[in-house]
Amino acid sequence: MEAFRFESNGPVADVLKPAQIPVPDVAPGLVRIATKAVAINPVDAMVMETDGGLSGAGWSMDFPFVPGYDISGVVDAVGDGVTDFQKGDGVFAVNWGKGKHDDDTKITAGGLARYAVVPASKLSRKPEGISHELAAAACLVGTTATQALDNLGVTKGSKVLIFGGAGAVGNIACQLAKLRGAWVATTCSPRTREYVIEKSNPDLIVDYTSQKWDEMPELKGIDAVFDAVGETDGFARAASVVREGGSFLSIVSFDAGFDPTAHQPGFRWAAMYALSNDSKTQDELVRLLGDKKLKLDVEETFPFTSEGVQAAFAKQKGGKSKGKNVIVL
Repeated sequence: MEAFRFESNGPVADVLKPAQIPVPDVAPGLVRIATKAVAINPVDAMVMETDGGLSGAGWSMDFPFVPGYDISGVVDAVGDGVTDFQKGDGVFAVNWGKGKHDDDTKITAGGLARYAVVPASKLSRKPEGISHELAAAACLVGTTATQALDNLGVTKGSKVLIFGGAGAVGNIACQLAKLRGAWVATTCSPRTREYVIEKSNPDLIVDYTSQKWDEMPELKGIDAVFDAVGETDGFARAASVVREGGSFLSIVSFDAGFDPTAHQPGFRWAAMYALSNDSKTQDELVRLLGDKKLKLDVEETFPFTSEGVQAAFAKQKGGKSKGKNVIVL
């Protein structure tokens, strides 16, 4: 079957190559999916381009590696012991581990191939009213945003600052925090201001090109900061605005470390965080999308060709997307 994979770390344009590889077998507990859509995320390029595949964060992977964590498609075959899915079912998932990139199955990513195998426990059923493109787009970013808000303790009445309100994770986090009844501030540029207002309608917008959020009186004493972009000195500066016993979470920067309790009592919870696959969270995300309570744009789709795959990664790495970029098969 056709696939794209890399056999060493390096620039995407150099190491990500088309290949003909065997159609994967369906072992017990696994589901083989005929892939229909794969969403690209910054972590795809990070794992590919960083020497050791971010092993410093405790993530491991074996070469050759087929990237593509966000997968939506149609069940092609099921392994022994799988009873919740059958051939022909529309399904989707973020094929990621529990709290880190890999897990005991050693089966992560794999979306950039005609067929992918995913543990049945990680899969969600795709509703008829949700396209494969949108289902794939929602997985990683929506799960990350949901779990970040949970760890930060964002509930009704909380005051939270979210860096990157125009990015996919940040924008969904803003929307989900508002749905929880929180007061939400976010950062963006003048270029994306109207988009942020339209999608999430935050209570305060910080123009990061002209304002310093850590000097704004409106943000003194807030409950939580969510860094979805890798804000420069974000953790150190957050200490000047977050109340005693508040929280800080980054999905990009390692500045706060990996132990959420290490900065107590100043911060109740503060750490770098990586998502955990959770099918119930995936189910809730597509329910909210179907009910029009959550908005997520698929900005551009790309064909499953060498030119299309490279263009999708280039678009993602350009940092100007207002929505998700998806490869369609």
